[in-house]
This record gives sequence, structure tokens and C-alpha cells, in this order.
Amino acid sequence: IPDLEILFEFARRLEKRGVVPKGYTKFNSAEDVWDEMRQASKDTPYDFMGITLDRLKKERGIRWPCPTADSPGTARRYTKGEDPLLDSGPFADHTLQPGETKFYAAPDNRATVWLRPAKDPAEPVDDDYPWVLSTGRVLEHWHTGTMTMKAEELRRAYPSCFMEINPRDAAKLGVRTGDMVRITSRRGECVIPARVVDIPRDGMVFVPWHWADENSLINYVTIDAYDPGSKQPEFKICAVKLAKA
Repeated sequence: IPDLEILFEFARRLEKRGVVPKGYTKFNSAEDVWDEMRQASKDTPYDFMGITLDRLKKERGIRWPCPTADSPGTARRYTKGEDPLLDSGPFADHTLQPGETKFYAAPDNRATVWLRPAKDPAEPVDDDYPWVLSTGRVLEHWHTGTMTMKAEELRRAYPSCFMEINPRDAAKLGVRTGDMVRITSRRGECVIPARVVDIPRDGMVFVPWHWADENSLINYVTIDAYDPGSKQPEFKICAVKLAKA
């Protein structure tokens, strides 16, 4: 059963139990849902009112903004003659010549870049925890792998977690590819096989975070510091110690 049908049925049951008012749910098809999304996009910088479901089936791959049914979509944003929002609608600017560029929110027509002061990591290395741990992704997996690990080819490419370490640092630890390494921080530890590759810089190891089994959950180790403005967590750097397990 499609996920959308499950959501429809869930909504109908909420109505039946009085959790939401009768008639609250108006959706009966994927097109109903898409039409509400189109309506929500109207008169915004990503307006796609002109991309109906029927049109998607016939044309495929229409780039937004596409505010009207006769709009071809947007080949290149912010460029006169190619971005429909520069020709009509809330961002129209008829002073531009074809091919000229204007960023919607910038009076000088240039991109706005916000520079922030450099800030040291919340947890620098020291004598007790002398290695830098950085976490990230591999190309083949998405988040915790709920989709990608069901694809045999992707799972075969990266079936389990690993720690990348460069050959010089691996030699100091007496570690070879496949050896188990204990990664310990002030918060927790993981035991993960090493992969000796000349990619991480000296003093740094890298671990992808897609796997959620107990020994491979690298966020047991990472720090809970975060940026006060964006609330972005500082998972990319913390201090650890390493030992051959």
C-alpha cells in the first residue's frame, strides 16, 4: 500500500475519533496533495503554480520557478529572459536588459555572503585525547540507510562502518586495514575496523555515521556543542583517543 494511502487512512481515523473536525481532510489523491503544495508556493521565490501533475507526466523535469501554465520553467535563475520572476510577479524588474542578472534581495545585484568570525572547536585536542575525529557521509548511503541499504549494490559497496586513518598514523598505532580500533571520547566509545588510506590529514580520523548498530553508532562519541545562531551541531570535530582493540 502506498505511503500516501496510509496517511489518508490515518487522517480519516482522526476525523472519526473527533481528533480533527469532520471534513478537515480533503485529500483523495496524490494530485490533491500536489495541488495544495502548488498553492502554497504561489507568489514565493520558488513559485511552481504552473507545474501541474498532468504537465509533469507529459514534460518531466520542469525547473521552478514556473509560476504559470504557459511558463517554460527556469533555465537559469536571476537572469533576465530566463527567470520568469524577473519578468512578472513579485520580483519583476523591467529595468534589466536580457541576459543581465539580479539577485532578488540584493540592491547592488550581487550575491550576499555573510562572513562569521573564525571560532576554535568547542573541544580541542590535548594530551589525554590527542586525535581529531571528523564524521560525515559516503556517497552510496543516505542518512541511516533506511533506503540505500536495501539496494544490494549500494550495501555491497559499503556494508558496514569503518574508520579512515592515514598510513603514518596507522603505523604509530600498529594498525592495518581490517584491524579493530577503539575510538574513545569524554562521552563514549565505539569499536570500528580501520581502513588505512592516505586521505585524512595527520592527527585526524574520519568515520561515516550511517550505521546505527551499537558498536558503530559514532554519535556516542561526538560532542553536543552547537552553533548558537543556527543550532547546527558540531559533529564534524571533537577530541578522541585511539587504541588497537
